[in-house]
Amino acid sequence: MPTTMDADSGQRVVRPNLVAREALLLWPRRVAVSTATIQEAGLWPVFAVVLGEREPDEDPGVLPLYELLEQPEHLERISVVVGRCHWTIIDPRHALLELSVRATAPVSFEIDIILPARSVLNALDLLARGGTIAITTERHSGTLTPRADIRDALTKLVLISCPPSAELEAVAAAVSEAVC
Repeated sequence: MPTTMDADSGQRVVRPNLVAREALLLWPRRVAVSTATIQEAGLWPVFAVVLGEREPDEDPGVLPLYELLEQPEHLERISVVVGRCHWTIIDPRHALLELSVRATAPVSFEIDIILPARSVLNALDLLARGGTIAITTERHSGTLTPRADIRDALTKLVLISCPPSAELEAVAAAVSEAVC
């Protein structure tokens, strides 16, 4: 598990690493992907990181997140997590990204989610602008079909706001330049 120094307390922090199974870009039907403005990008798309189901021997540090996703009462409301998240490019050679999430309310947890950049290449420019990040599990992601109602879909996600990322912006520009 990665160990870092917490800037606020100066103490060593150990955060669990989870590997994303897939990444989804969720748009409401009324917002066309090709016509998204910067203002719409702040709200849409919702970038969903799909995790595997919780394992019995999973690190206890991720338990609050999985409990939030698994609680039956969660299905009656939208879960918005207060906290911080940011993107890091952890291995440019192998195109690995890391999403670090430090949640403080309604539950507290700290995790690092690793995902291959190739799964998000078509969305790097949108992710670089910041916006809404969602965390969900494979079980819930299976119900996120184009026919799903927006409110119903959002109840299967834990949402957190993510600021713009200069690192992702640079990668998005390089990808765009390579394609042109």
